[in-house]
Order: sequence, then structure tokens, then C-alpha cells
Amino acid sequence: MAVLFLIVCISVLLAYSGTAAAQTKAALSNEDCLKCHDVPPADIATAGGKHKDVGCTGCHAGHPPKVKKPIPSAASAIWVSPLRD
Repeated sequence: MAVLFLIVCISVLLAYSGTAAAQTKAALSNEDCLKCHDVPPADIATAGGKHKDVGCTGCHAGHPPKVKKPIPSAASAIWVSPLRD
């Protein structure tokens, strides 16, 4: 009986070890964006106007495929962080 209980406990542990709660991932930072996207920040630095004070993560909610539409409309954008973390 104790062996059966141990097997059940291990099975439950293995089943839940792959859940979102167990796999905490760090949020994207502006530096993460710059690893692949160097042109948009350079364009914004040159001619971005008020956008110069807004970082990537200040508008973009994430990156595909997790976020289907990462570019928000200007009306829905909320300033969150500076261009450089």
C-alpha cells in the first residue's frame, strides 16, 4: 500500500511540474528586444518625437507567437518604462 501511495505522489508531482506556476519565466526587457530589433529603436531615437521616452515594453505587450498583435494602436498604448531599462 505504501508503494502505491509513493507512486501516486510521484505521478502527481511529475504531472504538475510542467505547469505555468512551476515554470516562472522572466518578462521581456527592452534589451531582449534589441537583440533582434535594432532598427526601430534607432529610428525612434532619431525622429521619434515623444516616443523617445517610451521603451519597447512600454507599448508592446509581448512577442509572437504568444501575443498575436504585439503592436497596439496609439490610443491603447500606455507608458510603462523608459527606452533603456
